[in-house]
Amino acid sequence: MIKSGWLLDAFTLDTEGGEIQGEIRLVRVPGGAEFLWHYENGRHVRTHPARRCTGCEEVIVSSHIGSRCYECATADGLSF
Repeated sequence: MIKSGWLLDAFTLDTEGGEIQGEIRLVRVPGGAEFLWHYENGRHVRTHPARRCTGCEEVIVSSHIGSRCYECATADGLSF
């Protein structure tokens, strides 16, 4: 199976039902909109609009505080 987009993150989750191989991919559609596509064990399971950090413009895929990634927010003294 050919997957769309650019690979941003890949990880393994250990669950009671066994391991889940996860991937998050960034997909740009005509017109410039960006979406994150989530895969579990090679199967597409979810899509949602991508968010970019207002500080560094990186795509936010995990920890964030408001509209900024964790690194930018903590650099300004904010925390969870």
